[in-house]
This record gives sequence, structure tokens and C-alpha cells, in this order.
Amino acid sequence: MQSKYPIISNELIAQENEQSENSLIPHEPETPLIPLITFQEAYKHFKSVIFPNGYNNQSKGNCCSCSSEKTKNEKLFIKSLNKIKYNQNDRIHFRILFSIYYFFTKKNCDKEGEHWQDIGFQSDTPSADLITVGMFGPLQILYGINKYPFLYQEIFEYLLQRKCDLYFMVNLLSMCKFSYNLIERDLLDNLVNEANDYFIIANEIYVGMGYEYNTEIKNYGSSNILTIEYIVKTIENISRMR
Repeated sequence: MQSKYPIISNELIAQENEQSENSLIPHEPETPLIPLITFQEAYKHFKSVIFPNGYNNQSKGNCCSCSSEKTKNEKLFIKSLNKIKYNQNDRIHFRILFSIYYFFTKKNCDKEGEHWQDIGFQSDTPSADLITVGMFGPLQILYGINKYPFLYQEIFEYLLQRKCDLYFMVNLLSMCKFSYNLIERDLLDNLVNEANDYFIIANEIYVGMGYEYNTEIKNYGSSNILTIEYIVKTIENISRMR
């Protein structure tokens, strides 16, 4: 299989060494000051918060009704998750955002500060950008970077190296919002059967948009925030048609 990465020349190494002086990513990762959290751990936490007594599955009889009830419960979970507002003083909430920040920068971070803008939030706290997606957005981003880490590292590094205006998190959250809208409009129901997890399907659609995003930004070369916003809209349109 042909590698998707270019052969590294001495010239490329020299360029990368020059760029690394101003890189957000340190040569040696810092030791995390709080435990990083995985998607599965965060997912189970919110399941226990939203359904403290477990799913209320009252369906009896055939598999179709069981599947329908499962889908109904999972959609309720996602919609409830979307309504949970980010609280930086909540231990799990902050661990999720901390884990996302650490994934991209390999640095520790405080709850507030300009460092959040380094990964593409618009202000000194993620709160404002999370208003429309609640904790659904961060959990979906966590899924992506846990399961497909190289994809998201590649996008982030590409934008850094080309010194693009880096509203990176805003763009990822826009994709999360799009996948949530598909759920809210019941457009994913025909993809689900008794063997599927509704949330995982939504997450994979979000990741698929990430692959499109990675392709499109490279087609545009040196992008700025306007073209990146256009790219996100283009990807949403492609996903909607598919």
C-alpha cells in the first residue's frame, strides 16, 4: 500500500525545524496534571446521569419493537446530552475539555485563559462556543480523537503549519451541530437496526465529515477562516446529499 505521507527530504526537515520554534506542540509532552478521560468513560458517565435507573425499556415481543425502543432511548440520551451545558467546575466536564486540549497540544491547561484559542475556540473559555451543542459536541469530538487520532492530528498540524486562522474547534463543533440536526430531524432512523448504536452512527457521520474536511482544506492550499468556513458549509452540503 502506498503511504499517504511524503518522503521526507532534508529541505523539508529544515523547514519543519524552523516552524517548530513557534509551534504550539512542545518537543516533550507535559505530564497531564489531571487524568485524561476516554470517550467510553465519559459516555458511561453521562448515561448514568441521564438514565440513573438504566434504560426504561418496556418493549415486549419482536426484535423490531426492541430496536425501536432502543433507538428511542438513544435519541432521548443524545437530545438530553445536547441540553447539558458545559460547566468548567464540573469534574467530568472539565476533564473532557482538558483531554481534547491535551490531545492537540500535549500541554496542561487552566479552566480559563487565552490558551483555549490555540485550538480554535473563540474566547478564553469554551463555554460560549458550546452553547448550541451542550456536552454532545465535546463528547463527539472526544470520540473522533480517540478512535481516529491521526486524522485529527493531521488536520490540526496542517492548519498550524500554514498559519491559517485557527477557529478549528468552532469548525468541529459546526460538524457536531450538523450531525445533531440529522438526529433531531429523524434522518438517521433508516440506518439503525437492532445491532446498531444510534450514537455511534451519528459519531461516524461526524468523522466522515472530518475526512472530507481534511481533503478540502488541502485542496484549497493556504486557507484563511473565510475559506475554512466555506469548506465546512460545503462538507455539510455533501453530507446532506449523501
